[in-house]
Amino acid sequence: MKDLDPKVIQKRYGRDALKLLLDQKGLMEAADQKLQDRRFSISIEYKLVLTKKPKEADITLGAGPGGAIAGQII
Repeated sequence: MKDLDPKVIQKRYGRDALKLLLDQKGLMEAADQKLQDRRFSISIEYKLVLTKKPKEADITLGAGPGGAIAGQII
């Protein structure tokens, strides 16, 4: 949440979406401070790239059987 720019969020998604995100951020920070336990939350990062080298991406989309779009959800 530290990387989110409120101005960008509000411009792209509107004031209500920004308020929801900031409210949730506040609740998570308060719970984290209250619990003081590193097991409460973990950072999860992933990359989604458009590439011909799918090994570089954490999530891939491709053509499935019969040409249907197939995805992998982790």
